[in-house]
Amino acid sequence: NKIDGIGVDISKKDINSAKKLYPNYKKKFICIKSFEDLDNKNNYNKFDVIVASQSLYYLSNDDFKKLLLILHKLLKKRGIIFASMISYKSSMYKHSKKYKNDLRVVTKDNKKKYIKHYINFTKSYKSMIKKFSKFKVINLGYYSVCFDKKNDINHHYIFVGKKL
Repeated sequence: NKIDGIGVDISKKDINSAKKLYPNYKKKFICIKSFEDLDNKNNYNKFDVIVASQSLYYLSNDDFKKLLLILHKLLKKRGIIFASMISYKSSMYKHSKKYKNDLRVVTKDNKKKYIKHYINFTKSYKSMIKKFSKFKVINLGYYSVCFDKKNDINHHYIFVGKKL
């Protein structure tokens, strides 16, 4: 079986980095202006697997729902979605404040250069199931990473689901 994939991002910088790292596949990396650019009938029922790792939690609940509808259209019947969402257990949560549209602004970061960002934190497995309700749950999990000696934990929930 041949694996044929594409990489999609709204960051031109990240897409260009991927193209440099994998020059033989540079035509497979696509920069889009908005997730709505994915909503193209030519792509419906085209993909066996969609991976959304460390990306969906930057969306408000409304935008998240819109994008999930699009991803559902893109998957073939019985297609698989793998997604991660940052959780309340992440150290960043305690350094965040309510913002708007279900997002929180992270007000402190341990990196030397702070870049303000907005995150839609997920509370629990139950809330993951609710967020991904368009898909049948195959598996739920989590991963937790600590990149420094300060024990700042980067905790994410994982959802694996199937389009029916």
